[in-house]
Amino acid sequence: MSLISREWVTCSSCGRRTLKSGYCMWCGNKLVEREFTSVAPAGDQQAQPPKTIAFNYVFKVVFLGDIAVGKTSIIKRYALGQFSPEYFPTFDLTTYSKTLEYPPIKIDLTIWDTAGGLPEEDKVGPVVTGVDVGVLVFEVSRRSSFNNIPIYHQIVEKFNPKAHIQVVGNKLDLGFRQVERSEGEALAAKLGGSYIETSATLGTNIDKLFNRNIMECLKNRLDALKKELEG
Repeated sequence: MSLISREWVTCSSCGRRTLKSGYCMWCGNKLVEREFTSVAPAGDQQAQPPKTIAFNYVFKVVFLGDIAVGKTSIIKRYALGQFSPEYFPTFDLTTYSKTLEYPPIKIDLTIWDTAGGLPEEDKVGPVVTGVDVGVLVFEVSRRSSFNNIPIYHQIVEKFNPKAHIQVVGNKLDLGFRQVERSEGEALAAKLGGSYIETSATLGTNIDKLFNRNIMECLKNRLDALKKELEG
């Protein structure tokens, strides 16, 4: 798990300029590793290792939302196991990574964090284009941040209409709310996505957000890999 630099490089696979994050923001969804070991033919006296297939697959997620709704805190709680009560605003695109093991499948999850507020489309557009999931975060105690969720949804729809939408109501730990759970669920359904409420401070539903909800959104791609393994 590591914080990745923001250096721009040229992808050797597709030739496009991309942030140096370990994976090209344009073609990072491709299968990048596939290895085979031989199986001993019938009658061979020496036992050989069974045939194995190793996959290294890349999944990408982008977080969007108003200033100080807790996007970075959610990401750091999950990817780094860290939480700081101090607020440090995010000023530019930042990436985090986490490796998930589903033997013999290895998944490299890249999480894009964006600056709070309406982002510049020329910066976030290339990122949104290549993601699997758009996570739209608001604060349950601040209705204005909830009212702006459709604006962030429009950005995802413009650059990547096939991306799954995950709406997140954060800061449950504050103990009061201006947005009811039913409102969040209704909005998520209207946008064609799913809804969950979290607390980055307490760690409430953070693992569930990623491991259950987001990974469920990627189930079709995982199923495709499993079918190839079984074929």
